[in-house]
Amino acid sequence: LYVNQVSGLKIPSPDNVEVNISDGEVTLFWEQPGDAPSDFVYNVQMAKYNNEWAEVPSCTKTRKTYCILNNSIHDYRVIYKVRVQMAKGFEK
Repeated sequence: LYVNQVSGLKIPSPDNVEVNISDGEVTLFWEQPGDAPSDFVYNVQMAKYNNEWAEVPSCTKTRKTYCILNNSIHDYRVIYKVRVQMAKGFEK
């Protein structure tokens, strides 16, 4: 897996983004930046290496700092890329 992180204007990027593969489970982890706004969410996107990005439905508009990617990996013989983006959310 190729890991990338992106951030919108004036919104900090997640810190220490990494993928952990253990016991057949593929999980993306990251840390909330210290200067994160109070109303934020994370969006995780994934794609085969030369394809367009697609949202990971279970990890869209989430406040969790991890994403289990198993359901988005359909062929373990190809290279995937994954990224996480912090975005302005909505306060409840």
